[in-house]
Amino acid sequence: SSYDPPTVDLVGLAPGNSASGQSGLLVKLRVVNPNSRKLNIRSVYYDVAVEGHQLLNGASSEAATIPAYGENILELTATPSFTGVVGLLHSLISDKLKRDQLRYTLNAKLSVGGVPMPVRLKREGELSLPPRALESIGPALGI
Repeated sequence: SSYDPPTVDLVGLAPGNSASGQSGLLVKLRVVNPNSRKLNIRSVYYDVAVEGHQLLNGASSEAATIPAYGENILELTATPSFTGVVGLLHSLISDKLKRDQLRYTLNAKLSVGGVPMPVRLKREGELSLPPRALESIGPALGI
């Protein structure tokens, strides 16, 4: 029987707490299964970069099932990279990035039951900045 890799999209970021109680982000990944049998995801590793700055990564060993020809939203917690956030903010504030759309890259590695090798996926897209978002960042950081 043939196997097609699932697709993974970044569909949301929201404030949240990690299992250790640290503040972080809730990352929502949409996983679509193009196969005629369900996918049993045993673990997930992912990282997200924005404008080339590595902002967050995370992993989960919580099992999830993606139905045949179906989809599911995985909600995972991540702790932002301080150096990545500072680098991105510096680029934004110093006017190196004069746009309201920011490029992102999502890399994901899924361990799927019945598939001998991890499934590696890469997705690129754009995030929209709210109007006038950058005007409040600089003064908040004393820049």
